[in-house]
Amino acid sequence: MKIWRLFFAGAMVAILATSGCGPTLGESFKKIENIPPKKALIYIYRPISSVGIQYYVDVVTNGKVVVTLVPGSYSPYLADPGEIEFSTKLGGIRSESLAFNVPESVTLNAKDGQTYYLKTIIGGGVPKGYVIPSIMPSEEGEREIGECKLVLENKA
Repeated sequence: MKIWRLFFAGAMVAILATSGCGPTLGESFKKIENIPPKKALIYIYRPISSVGIQYYVDVVTNGKVVVTLVPGSYSPYLADPGEIEFSTKLGGIRSESLAFNVPESVTLNAKDGQTYYLKTIIGGGVPKGYVIPSIMPSEEGEREIGECKLVLENKA
């Protein structure tokens, strides 16, 4: 079953990447060992899932899209310590016409030198659905992100 999910997710990522509708992906997850001084590290990721595979997820902070994710992708984000609000929304095929494409958000009180894991998943169902951002415990986040590939370039 896991092989099928990986194949399916890989096929969709390949389709999105070659269609110009998603990010370019690089190598598998690699932990950053040294966090720069006076910074917090947030790994933003979207695990492999067949739910909402036709959509990408935009993650926004300070009014700016910081990363666009497809299933099985991640991006490290360095931030100044303090309160950071991350909001998420769907992008991709016909996403702007979806009635359920309402931004969801989560707030993190980031500490200097700490690492955090921000997971995004598509929840809900037909006709309602949305992106759920969650701050994950480090052990769980590190385990889940292990199957993800680095976002090199956003094309959205």
